[in-house]
Amino acid sequence: MKQLTKNISSHAPVSHLTELIGLMVSLAITIVGLIVLSWNCVDLNNFAKGEENTAVGESYKGRVFAASNLDEIRSIVLECCTMKWPSVRGQGIQRVLWLGNSQLHYINQYKPGDHLAPYWLRISYNPDYFEPLGFSLPNANFQEFYILSQFVSDRASLSGLIMELVFDDLREDKIRRDFSKILSADLIESIRRNSKVGAIILDRFAMPEKEGKDSGILTGTIQKPVETWLTRQMSSHWHLWAERAKIEGDFLVGLYYFRNWVFCIKPTSERKIIKARYNFNMQALSAILEDYRRRKIPVLMYIAPIRQDHPIPYNLQEYKEWKDELAIMANRYGAHLVNLERAVPDDKWGSYHKDDIDFMHFRGPGHRIVADELLPHVKGLLKWPKP
Repeated sequence: MKQLTKNISSHAPVSHLTELIGLMVSLAITIVGLIVLSWNCVDLNNFAKGEENTAVGESYKGRVFAASNLDEIRSIVLECCTMKWPSVRGQGIQRVLWLGNSQLHYINQYKPGDHLAPYWLRISYNPDYFEPLGFSLPNANFQEFYILSQFVSDRASLSGLIMELVFDDLREDKIRRDFSKILSADLIESIRRNSKVGAIILDRFAMPEKEGKDSGILTGTIQKPVETWLTRQMSSHWHLWAERAKIEGDFLVGLYYFRNWVFCIKPTSERKIIKARYNFNMQALSAILEDYRRRKIPVLMYIAPIRQDHPIPYNLQEYKEWKDELAIMANRYGAHLVNLERAVPDDKWGSYHKDDIDFMHFRGPGHRIVADELLPHVKGLLKWPKP
């Protein structure tokens, strides 16, 4: 990085006119973007995910149990802490945390009557005393799984953990800024106390601590109450300001797709692992398994379905080695591993045009298939009584 800086600084300085033009172009793009977001009410949950995919949530008797953003996840978990459920024939409510990426909350070519896999799993046994909390984020990596697993298990009584494992998500790194919504002081302290990997994840995120330090610096100054008042007023009168952290995340998603367009990266392009990111994500997964073994909460991991009617966009040797490593890890920590990569038939995936192929999201019936495949494993994991 120092060498790069040196090389850049050795060039002739850019003229003030060029800088001004660049600034004006950037400002114009920003204004147009804000106008589009404000006037057209862009669906940020479905932004850049393809026309065929629809984000879906699930509820039972008015109680939401599947969510795909951190605001809803936080709300559901806090409700779990206060909601008292009646027992059924002496059996208390069995609550399972189900972590995944967008495959868990998107339905391709959605039709009325379609539901997500957590819904089908719930009603397939007894929905009145089994609650699978289907929490998913687009492109969620295992570092984010770690933070979510700690947030939920510290606040809600869990009978088990299900994790959807996607090879491509190991190319992702760090946790997104939205995690500031759940990273309370007590959760941060708990993570730092119990896990070296968790402490590193927090150090690389750093946002909550930095904000705390900034707040301390501004205490007693005029700037602090003025900024607080402006933030409150802007949030009340302009929805984009209230959603600025989420918009930033969606903007980065947009940049991701723009990068793919510039460099001709297609859904069918082979995606090699990024070794450093892969290793740290696998360390985060190991930390989850170790922590849940300590808590005596059983864990079920499954290798996510991927469409098989085209060559999958992975390096096959790397993919095989990853699956072998998962098997070793599951055995080490006493977790249960299921391979569902071929579970969803070819005709249950989305349509495709030339190289525009969605390898991740399937149609409604695919969600039921996933739930049916997992059901016997979940029953064995939780040692459920017969209904």
